[in-house]
Amino acid sequence: MVDIVEKKRGPSPPKGPAIGRGSPGSGIGIDEVSANRIWKEHCSKVEAMISMPGDFQFNPLTMYAITEKPTNFIPSTLVSKSEYDNAQEYVERYSMIKTMEKTPPEKFDLPQTTSQDYGWESHPLVERNPLFNYDNNSCEITQFAANYFALMHTTPFSKKKPIVDLLKSLKMPPKKPGAVVAKEPPAKS
Repeated sequence: MVDIVEKKRGPSPPKGPAIGRGSPGSGIGIDEVSANRIWKEHCSKVEAMISMPGDFQFNPLTMYAITEKPTNFIPSTLVSKSEYDNAQEYVERYSMIKTMEKTPPEKFDLPQTTSQDYGWESHPLVERNPLFNYDNNSCEITQFAANYFALMHTTPFSKKKPIVDLLKSLKMPPKKPGAVVAKEPPAKS
């Protein structure tokens, strides 16, 4: 004996005065077979209008990784060196993260959009000549000012008193960077 399974269908055709019995006074009657045929044509036109996207791709940066349960892990299974190397090579070859880190000129041979035309070949036309390369080198005066600011917390050109002078006026010894000051225990009465 064969069980007959009814296929799951989409929404049923609309029922109303115009379909099935005809509108009152129009003299046009549409039977159920014709109504189903019209509905089928309507559904096929709607399906033809829908465009489904192509291949599905996910963004691994926004994907949540959930570890397996500890009970699913079998510690006695060992992975051979060749299996590990094959898996590592597969991950490196098909990793989406590495391609996301690359710039468009590294990913593609030619610009993909018109706005990428500008700056596509962005390497310098002439190599840098050390004769005309003026890096930011610091001289003795600049090094002195940097060291003075690190120790006194003010520039040598400011009109404010440095912290050392303030500590002397308060009769406190200056703290050295990284020094630990021991507190005296309170006096017992």
